[in-house]
Amino acid sequence: LAGELDAAQGTTLCGLARFDGTSGALDTRWLPFANYGAGEVEVIGDSIYVGGGFATLSGQPRVGLAKLSLGSPFPVQTWIANIGGGEYPWASVIAAVGSTIWVGGEFTQVGGQPRASLAALAPGTQTLFGDSFEEVPSACVPAE
Repeated sequence: LAGELDAAQGTTLCGLARFDGTSGALDTRWLPFANYGAGEVEVIGDSIYVGGGFATLSGQPRVGLAKLSLGSPFPVQTWIANIGGGEYPWASVIAAVGSTIWVGGEFTQVGGQPRASLAALAPGTQTLFGDSFEEVPSACVPAE
């Protein structure tokens, strides 16, 4: 669960929490903390992708986008795909399609590469896929 969470079941939270699907009990062993809004969560296999407007997640520098494992509230060290651009960059949508992680939001770059509010990433590493989807097809460009 992500959002402007500050407490649940008597425990202080900072934007993210995980609850047992059967009992509804808060998992107090998995309490990551976002220094500012966490708004989107996508669970893919044993990984949790988190989007929002944060600059750190569990004390680690991650800007707006991070990958966690189900077993640890700390970001995966080998997957860093920080977003940037604009006054308040924010990753607001995360979706998995096949072996691609799609991220949408208010940003102009991901992982230091230009992206216009949409990026495709590999789930295993922070590798950005080609961005041909951002180009305007030639058939849509009027002849000069």
